[in-house]
Amino acid sequence: MDININNSKKVNLDAQVFTTVYRHYKDNILPICVILICVGILFFIIIPQFNNYLKSRAELQKETEKLKILKNNYNFLLSLDDSKANTDFNKLSQVLPANKDFTGIMGAITIAASKTGVSVEDFNFSLGDLDKAENDASKYPSIKLNVNIGGNAQTIAKFITELYKTVPASEVVSIKTTGSMSSLVIIFYYKPFLPQNVNNELPISPLSADKQSLLDNVSSWNSSDMGTFLPDVSASGSGGTNPSPF
Repeated sequence: MDININNSKKVNLDAQVFTTVYRHYKDNILPICVILICVGILFFIIIPQFNNYLKSRAELQKETEKLKILKNNYNFLLSLDDSKANTDFNKLSQVLPANKDFTGIMGAITIAASKTGVSVEDFNFSLGDLDKAENDASKYPSIKLNVNIGGNAQTIAKFITELYKTVPASEVVSIKTTGSMSSLVIIFYYKPFLPQNVNNELPISPLSADKQSLLDNVSSWNSSDMGTFLPDVSASGSGGTNPSPF
């Protein structure tokens, strides 16, 4: 019985304390609730929305930059001279063919020999390990040609100089001279086209001054087009009487 009385008194005391506190702070309850609601709105609504706005703005700026690059690329392509671009591409393709251009090689030898007055005797090709070279994008595959040329040292030097100015690109890596005959080892380079992964986000830039100068330089090289130049070279031995390697 005493326990119930004590509990009743305790409840009455707590109620009185609550009532007293309520009456004393009742004018502050509403502002506090409003403040709490505002804080909740700030952290759970306004801040996330502001972050989304910043993210959307960054994405919009990124897409705008992409669109600007696409427009510039489009305008650049429209301004290109298709005829000149095709001519430059064909010229560069002759300088560094995409495959083993045996006809171009024989044309280069023929032109250089005819312009310098040397006589080409026998020759033979050495193809080497083509598979490994073609699979290595960092290297230029090549065809090695061993050719015997008749002439003095001066005409041989002129032949090499003229060969360097004739397409396709070549390099004389060895010279052995015996009397009036010289044996040359010539490397002719080519480069297969690699798969092109076009990235629309990258701007297309015009040729730099150095590259344009290089293009102008190689454009002045002798063409090895066998259809426009009649050979006057006799070949025998391992090359056979027909200048074609086939």
